[in-house]
This record gives sequence, structure tokens and C-alpha cells, in this order.
Amino acid sequence: MELLRKLDPKLAEFIMHVQIPNNYGVLISRTEDPVLTIDNKIMWSIYDPHKHARTFVERCLKINPPVNNTVTVVGFGFGYHIEELVNRGISVRVIEPDAAIFRLALEYRDLRNILDVCDLTVGTSMTIQAHFGNTLWYFYPKKDRTIPEPRLSAAQPKNDASGGWKQALSPNSLNILVVSPIYGGSLPIARYCNNALRRIGHLSTLWDASVFEKPFRMALELDIDRNNKKILCDLFQHLVSEMIVASCAERRPDIVLCLAQAPLSLHALDRLRESGITSAFWFVEDFRHMQYWKQYAPAYDFYFTIQKGEFFEQLKHLGTHNYAYLPVAAAPEIHKPLQLNPDERAYYGSDLSFLGAGYYNRQCMFRGLLDFDFKIWGTEWDRQSILWQRVQKNGERINSEESVKIFNATKININLHSSAYYEGIDPEGDFINPRTFEIAACGAFQLVDERREIDAFFLRNKEIVTFSSLEDLREKAQYYLYHPEERQKIARAARQRIINEHTYEHRMRELCAFIFDRKPEVYAQTQGKKLLIRDVNSFCKEHPETRSLLEEVVARGLHPDIDGIVTTIRLREGEMQYPEALFMILKEYQTLVKEHLW
Repeated sequence: MELLRKLDPKLAEFIMHVQIPNNYGVLISRTEDPVLTIDNKIMWSIYDPHKHARTFVERCLKINPPVNNTVTVVGFGFGYHIEELVNRGISVRVIEPDAAIFRLALEYRDLRNILDVCDLTVGTSMTIQAHFGNTLWYFYPKKDRTIPEPRLSAAQPKNDASGGWKQALSPNSLNILVVSPIYGGSLPIARYCNNALRRIGHLSTLWDASVFEKPFRMALELDIDRNNKKILCDLFQHLVSEMIVASCAERRPDIVLCLAQAPLSLHALDRLRESGITSAFWFVEDFRHMQYWKQYAPAYDFYFTIQKGEFFEQLKHLGTHNYAYLPVAAAPEIHKPLQLNPDERAYYGSDLSFLGAGYYNRQCMFRGLLDFDFKIWGTEWDRQSILWQRVQKNGERINSEESVKIFNATKININLHSSAYYEGIDPEGDFINPRTFEIAACGAFQLVDERREIDAFFLRNKEIVTFSSLEDLREKAQYYLYHPEERQKIARAARQRIINEHTYEHRMRELCAFIFDRKPEVYAQTQGKKLLIRDVNSFCKEHPETRSLLEEVVARGLHPDIDGIVTTIRLREGEMQYPEALFMILKEYQTLVKEHLW
């Protein structure tokens, strides 16, 4: 403060009278450095803030090199990133709109080495448009700020009157980690969920396990004994699982949302629960064909399915408590009408087409469509089958971009749900596949096989048309090929239904609402409300003398766990009392355990 009075007396006087909100707090990192918390959210690394700053600055400098060796930083925080920039000889101008954060930084850190070399603006409504010529970096998201990217980012803002570069954060924003599978049909769904969560105001991050697909497939293709191959693949998935847990230890998400076949082990789920992190799983597969759910469903805090009825009865029998029906959807930013050029329409278009894997029932039924202009796209089709002559791109996998072009270019998209047992339509079909919603979102026409749940989503013959057999499929295909106006009207109505009711934004709102209904303390943690005390509750019952200490923790706006309690103890003056010493010992034990596990 003495230095600040010399540099800027008005600012020093202003800071002296700033009050710290109750939901602002400080935790002490492993390196004994202070770290800011807002609404119980850790705003920087709790392990090594200096190392985090170095990594972050290196990434920012690589993405957006500074103009004239000068940068403008929005968000002073506790100054670790500012310190790193100054040490690199970069001229830094700082805007910290929240004076309370700057006050805390002065209280907890020695900042003399950077205060006299920075151009500092604190507690102002000054707009950042004045700095369009520089690289702008945003730090420390807060629920009443608007920022282009939560947490760590470097960005060049768009100069538009609508403020399109800003992202508003809801007061109910959750920190969510979405975990994808290594490969498979739920991989794009994981990406859609992450994007949808961000659009509805949550701080969502995708843990994209697909980066491990190539080495995992190499392990699968090794010419070794089956048992040895299983051991190798299990070890590989265990490694990926450990990496996910390590990310959770660093990010401390409120919720970890896993999609089908996400590589998170049962042991990892136990450790997440012990750490107070809520786990959720969206099983977007047929429970009759994929049996791993029997082992994993009870291990998750929340379990979401695309089937109910019989599946719900089995989940209940297993002891799974928080389960709910959550059908798949479409991502209209991806699945949308396209204007194709003549070459694209010729390449991707046909009277009839099918996109998907060559399951048994499809191999059987599609032999009855060879007299149509019929194209097949996708993998796992039998090269010895008569259908192979209709398979496009030599049976390669089709990405999302190409699939949308196929849906748009095709007059009638055939949508036959998979079955490994039946020659035609699965009579037990009790779920709707993603393709149903994606084709509709593209404003494209489809004929879909009879499903029990179809009436819950679309109006028959007005928004969707179904078929019950090969003969029925052939008859309706002939009819709609000769009635383009009718199929276009139905397709338009189906797209409107998707936009109104069946996007991933709709589904993620349902998912979050269900979690809130069953476990509202997840939201209480985000909003800085008093939490249910889990980790220390049993200890406190045995030691009633700790009650005043816990009340002080809550009053400081800290989370009443070991970290919050230890931080409060360190801020106290005088000789340490017996309960305080017990907590300090407990903290040391916790640190040793974490070093071993994480």
C-alpha cells in the first residue's frame, strides 16, 4: 500500500475503503501460495500457481503474439500471470473491474515487483473496446461478468454492436467436465452436449478421449493372445481413466458428465465421490445389447437412459437410485439445411440412401431395395454381399459434415434402427436413435421403422412417416418419390419440431434440472450458499468444540471442507487449539493420500 500511495494516491485511497464480499475467499496452494476463490470456485491452480501462470502465458503468447511487445490484460486476479509477463520483459496494461479482487491480492501477496511497472486501472466501468488494437486476455470468470471464454483463454474480440464475442454466465452456472469415449457413436454426442451446456450458461469443458483412438486401435490390432490383448487394453483404459481423475483434481468440476463407453473406471468413480464431485452418465445405447451398464450404473450418482420400462426395473433392482429417461436430440448448429452445389448434390444425392453400420437386419432388408436409386454410406458392410456395389467411399467412416450433406441431398433417407437378431424391424424397439432427430433437423425427409416411442416426439404423417415391413417401406418410398411437395411439407414440420423441443440444449436443461431436484447442494456450492458438510461431518460430531470454527469458515465464504478449515486456521492469530491441530494433521494426511492417488 505504501508503494501504491506513491504511484497512485487516489487508487490507494479507493482500495483502502473496498469491502470484500462474503463469497470471496482465499485458499493456500501446495506451494504455500494464496489462490483466489469466488463462490467457492478456485480461480487458479491450487497446486502450483506459478507453474500454471508460466504454462498459460506460453500458450497465450503462442496463440496471439503481442503487438509492439505490449498486451492488455483484463483481470489482475492475484497477479501470477502478470508477474510472468513482466519477467519476460513484456509491457503490461491491466484492467481489473473488480476492486475487491485487487484488494485481496494486495493483502495476500507481495506485488511490489510488478506494481511499479504496470499501467493499472482498477474498479472502472471502462470499456475494453478502447483496446481493440491489442491482444486481450480474460481471467477469473465471475457470475456477473461477461467473458468470451470461461477460465483460461486468449482472444481477439469482434467489433460488433451486438457484443457477439461475449458469453453471459448464469448465476446458476455449473462447472461441468464432459468426458467422451475413445471412439464410437456417442463421441459426437459428447461434443454436442459440451457445446449445449456452454450455450445455456454453464462453464463446460470437453475431456476429449478420442485423441487416444489411434494408439488404442493399435493395441486392439496387435497379433497377440486374446487374454494378453485384454490385459493390455485394460491397462490402456486405466491410464486414460487416471488422466481424467487428475484433470478433475485440478479443475474441481461440480459435475463430471460421461457419455456411453467413456473410459472412467469404477475405482476412479469412487475417488470422485470421495472428493465431493458429482458424477453423471448418459447411456445412449441399447441396454439389451450393451451389458456393461450392469456394473457401472450403481457407481454413478446420476444415470440417464434412452430407454425406460424394463430398463428402469433392472436399474432399480441393481440399486441404482437417481436414474431418468433422457432421449437423444439434434444439434441445429450442425444438423441444418444446406445449399449444395451441383457437384455435391450429384455425389451425395440419390432417391434413397442409408447412413449407418451394416447390422444384420439392414443387410437383410436392403437387398429388397436394389431396384431403386439407392446409396449406402457407412462402415461394417460385407464386401462379399450383393449390397457392396451400393456402398459408397469404400465403406469408410462418414463424419458429421458429410452426413449432413447426405441427408440434404437425398430425396428419402431410410432410417432403420439396428438389430443383430432380426431380419427386419426390431419388435422390441423402445428407443429413438440420433439419426431420427438429425435428419429432421436438416429439414430432410425420412422413412423410419416403427418404434414404440415415436408418437412422443412427432406427429405421424405430418412430421414423420414410419414403415412396418419391407413391403410397406417400398410402397411408401414409391409414393413419396412421386409426391415431392408432401415430403417437403413433412420435412419442414419435422425441423420446426426439433427446433422447438428436441435440441441438445433442451436435453441438457432437463439433465441439470433433474440433478438440481435430487441434489440441490450441487447448485448451492456454485452460488456460495452454505453446503452440506460431508468430508468433515463425522469428525465434527465427535468434536462439538469445532462448531465455532466451522461457523467462521462459512462466514468467510469458504467451502466447509478440509481446505477451507485449514485456510481459516492459518488466518487466525494466537496459539493453536487442540481441534485446530487435529484438522492440520488431517490435512497433512489428505495431502499424502492425494499425492499417492492423483
